[in-house]
Amino acid sequence: MLLEESLTANTGNGSQSPPPTETAFALLSFLRDELPAGGIAAERRFVHLFPLIMERCFGRLIPHAADSSSHVSNGGEEGASYRHDANGWLSMSFPPRSLQNYSSEEDPIVRLLRAPRCLSLDGGANNASGESRQNGGAWPTLLDAVTAESHGVLLDYPLYSLETREMMNRWKDCLARRLDTVATASVLKPSADRGNVTSTKHGTSNVDNIIRLLPEQTKLRAYFAQQATPNQRRAGGTMSHDAANAHNAFGSPFAKSYGGSPRSSPRMFQSNNLQSSTSAAGIKNPKDGGGDGDKTLQLRLTMLQYYFFVFFRFPILQQKQVLSSSSSSGARSTIRQRASDYGSTLYSYLFASYLRYYLPAGNAAANASTLPPASELFLRLLMEFWLARNPVSTTEEAVGRYVAVRGASPTLREALELSGVSGDRFRTLPPKVQRGILATVRHLVSDLGLRESVKGASALIQERQKREKEGTTDHADNVQVWCIPPAMTVVQPLLLNYIRVGLACGSIHDKDSSFHKALEVWLLWLEPWNYVVKKRIHPSRSDTGGGAPRQLIRAAQSVAANVGHATNVEFYPYYVAPKPTSRSAYTPQWEAYVAANVHFYTVPLAIFLRRARELEFSSATEFYPALLMVQRVLRCYPKPIVNVLNFVLNSRADAVTNGIVLRHGEVLGPYLPPDDWKLSSCQIDATNLLDDIFVQYEKRERDRNFLDRFEAKIATLFSGNIGSEEANLQSILSQLKCLVGLPLEYQVPIEVIPKRSLESWFPLLGKASTDTQVDWIGPERTADGLLTDLGRRQISTGTRKCSPFDVRYIGDPMLAPYQSYEVPALVDLTIVLSNYLNYKLGFVPWPSLAEEADKDEDILTKNIREMKRYNSIVFRLNLRFLADYRNVLALSFVIWIVRKLA
Repeated sequence: MLLEESLTANTGNGSQSPPPTETAFALLSFLRDELPAGGIAAERRFVHLFPLIMERCFGRLIPHAADSSSHVSNGGEEGASYRHDANGWLSMSFPPRSLQNYSSEEDPIVRLLRAPRCLSLDGGANNASGESRQNGGAWPTLLDAVTAESHGVLLDYPLYSLETREMMNRWKDCLARRLDTVATASVLKPSADRGNVTSTKHGTSNVDNIIRLLPEQTKLRAYFAQQATPNQRRAGGTMSHDAANAHNAFGSPFAKSYGGSPRSSPRMFQSNNLQSSTSAAGIKNPKDGGGDGDKTLQLRLTMLQYYFFVFFRFPILQQKQVLSSSSSSGARSTIRQRASDYGSTLYSYLFASYLRYYLPAGNAAANASTLPPASELFLRLLMEFWLARNPVSTTEEAVGRYVAVRGASPTLREALELSGVSGDRFRTLPPKVQRGILATVRHLVSDLGLRESVKGASALIQERQKREKEGTTDHADNVQVWCIPPAMTVVQPLLLNYIRVGLACGSIHDKDSSFHKALEVWLLWLEPWNYVVKKRIHPSRSDTGGGAPRQLIRAAQSVAANVGHATNVEFYPYYVAPKPTSRSAYTPQWEAYVAANVHFYTVPLAIFLRRARELEFSSATEFYPALLMVQRVLRCYPKPIVNVLNFVLNSRADAVTNGIVLRHGEVLGPYLPPDDWKLSSCQIDATNLLDDIFVQYEKRERDRNFLDRFEAKIATLFSGNIGSEEANLQSILSQLKCLVGLPLEYQVPIEVIPKRSLESWFPLLGKASTDTQVDWIGPERTADGLLTDLGRRQISTGTRKCSPFDVRYIGDPMLAPYQSYEVPALVDLTIVLSNYLNYKLGFVPWPSLAEEADKDEDILTKNIREMKRYNSIVFRLNLRFLADYRNVLALSFVIWIVRKLA
């Protein structure tokens, strides 16, 4: 079977698809043997094979109706007009039988699609990335061939296949401005069917830079020129067939309508064929308002650029592969357990190889002034399709709306309100994209060249501070110094927006939500010093395989490299995960890094302090996880970092630091926060958070019995938090006092905890004296705990407020609803037995216990009546503690011990 036939099999023509292993090895052999020696004919064949390879790897781009019930990936946009079908190799949920014996490095699909082999982007040896030894040396990859053979070959990428109408309009507006046509004004004019085009203010600088890296868009220039003519614009603005052929050497690879064998078509179909096939399918494009003019918009891309576009859009437009319903559920569960999403594993491995190649680490990368074109396009497409999926309003727009509504300028405390999505709604990113963003940030902050660059800039800052104290400086306002590598500089604005939107709009209670993913990215960016430098023996090609013996050999070699004097040693970053209660590893040599990311340390912090009150501090099981999350964030702000932030925000920094902060503001551009924001404006949120933590802790301490305290100690021990609970709370208090500038003598106002009644310590005694009055300036209440008329007036006028300690169960404790730690059947049994014993012993008369409530009586009135009857009882037995499964287990263990001893 020819390559063309094997690549198009099982994609709609009825032929059986060959195993992926066979096809991948055939392509590798073609790239290694036939393409270098085949001349122009082999190059022409490769150009025609490229769209087929893309289709086989990623799946065909098919119309997708808004109301379709097909299975799409989480985070996919409902109503998006196109999806990649589930027949691509990277969409497979489980590996085929022919690929189950291959590791990730040896997988033929990975060997075909991973990064180029040996040469770096500047033409030299790419020793830093290590791709030469990983790619097997002799086997070229698809990107090797694309880079070498794609000169002069341009492909069409359909602009309307972008995810949302807002994104497509943003690209159209940027293209119109970039091409500088006379039709710019008409294209940018809002209309009823297009919606309000505001894309000129949301991320256009990144789109403009992407367009700058693309080839000349002659076809689009002609399209926008036609839009200037009213008659042509009413006709839809479509280009003639001859004009399309003149500018379209190769049409969209996803518009494959050969009608027979691929060998019968010498070239791709034109864009008008895609338009006609789409119209014939009956799918109305939701992005262009139903008009056909936008369907002719095609970006002219090189083969490498086209690959990047498809690669970064694939996780958003991917359909999940669904197993046939005829297979049994047991077989499906077994396959899923063995697979663990094979396609996602391949995608993550490929993305990691691209990161190492196109964003290499080392001093050369850190000291470079600009990125190579391929690296810049790789990074900017990642930003556009992943980080900018939820566009954020510029600072000017957000502040203007806030002032119009509130009548006052916002402070740092209002950062949450200014971080909303400017579009119609918040769109959740798929898990594959979230993992890719996290991997990118890890790669950037672990760069060893960053450490050296920041160290040099910090030395200049400290020297300048010393000279300013001595009065020997030239009193320059700013000294232009920058210490961040180009890749980190480029990603700063949209990464800050990604963190802001994730913290502001994500669910705080779902561990897999955008909130927690953005939190992980943010904390990694704040502390690059958690990556330490280690040494290891440079592995040879024979040592790059897997398996336990090879791993043990590499581990032994790494130990030998750190303690010996081996020559073939390489340095690599190693991440030391900090504990929530550990001290920060920050040193003064990172001062320049803090200045270059000052708004990463302030704006997300204000959003977190506001949203942290949503954490479940009132839950017995969620209190400590919520407390650990707060500690994880606060440990990133030791006093030296807070001092640097206050010097910068209060305009008391030295000239070198001011120069770095000024450059940081230029990089953020329209998203630069106001310069009058201070950390002290977050004092209200900090005190509210402290009140919630301390009050819920004290309330839990009052309500816990011996078993609860023992269980909490065990949970604390296994969580690694050996310190006492009070010490952790005091640590949080001191950290927040230093962070937001609270007075040193500030203490959280906590009520005096009432003494525990005798019944709470001995549950067998069903009645004891009621709790004493709490020393709290609360409203006036009756003896039953109900508010009096005076108490209601005190609350309404604000002279008194209620305390969380006033919240208690209303009714008879023995008749309370089932608790989470009780067995319902034992609860009913122990209540009946308690009533019987109390009646027989004469403690409580039976009729009062069996008194029935009126049918029209509400639950609150019934509970109040039960509470009054309960308060009138002097003494009774309550056996409900035997329904607690913890007590049952303890009693069973005691009985077993007694029987053994007897």
